[in-house]
Amino acid sequence: MASLHWLPVKFRIIFKTLLLTYKVLRGLAPSYLEELVIPYQPNRPLRSQNAGLLVVPRVSRSRMGGRAFSYQAPLLWNQLPVQVSPPSELHDDLRPR
Repeated sequence: MASLHWLPVKFRIIFKTLLLTYKVLRGLAPSYLEELVIPYQPNRPLRSQNAGLLVVPRVSRSRMGGRAFSYQAPLLWNQLPVQVSPPSELHDDLRPR
């Protein structure tokens, strides 16, 4: 896999989930996915309100709930360092032509 420059399966799943989350936040994904990703809105003014965080929903203890896009996407997105989160200028580059 190294000679083909492929990511291991675990990291490819993470990459694809984060890429799809980015597209959802930029309005480039289907509306049914946009319903699953909710931006974090605190009840009072906090420094974290401008951090681009997403709400991680509570899931049941079953394995399948923890694997759902609605749970994994916000969880992985919130773990990204601030320096890695994409700038808004990339919005036009990802638009289908």
